Amino acid sequence: MLGTGRGSLHTVLMACLLYFSKGDYDGDMVICIWQPSIVEQFSNADPVLMDPPTCLQDHFDIKNETVTEFLQRVPPTSPTDTKIHELQEVLMTPLSDVHAVGIYSTMHENAMYSLGYSHPTTILLAWM
Repeated sequence: MLGTGRGSLHTVLMACLLYFSKGDYDGDMVICIWQPSIVEQFSNADPVLMDPPTCLQDHFDIKNETVTEFLQRVPPTSPTDTKIHELQEVLMTPLSDVHAVGIYSTMHENAMYSLGYSHPTTILLAWM
C-alpha cells in the first residue's frame, strides 16, 4: 500500500500532475518513468518551455463575460427560447470550429520539420 505522507509516491505523482498539467485536468495522461535503463538516454527540456510565450494572448480573441453580465444581457424575464439560445451560444461556440485543433497541430508539425523544435514559431504553435 502506498503511503500518503510527505515524500511518498502519492506526493511525487501529484507534483508531477500539477507540473505537467498546470492545474488543467482536461483528460491529459501523464506517464512517469524512473527506471534508469529507460530514462538515462533522455534529458529534460528547458523549464522555460513550461511557461507560454508572452505573445500567446495576442493570437486569440478573448471575450470574457461574467454571470452577472450575462444575466444583465439576458434577464430572467426574457423569453425561454431567447435564454436557451443565448446560453447555448455561450457554451457551444468554442466547439463550433472542430478543424482548428487539426490545423494548429499540422502547422506545429510543419514548423518542427522546417524551423526546428527550438524556433520561437514552433514553440508558439505548440501552445496554440
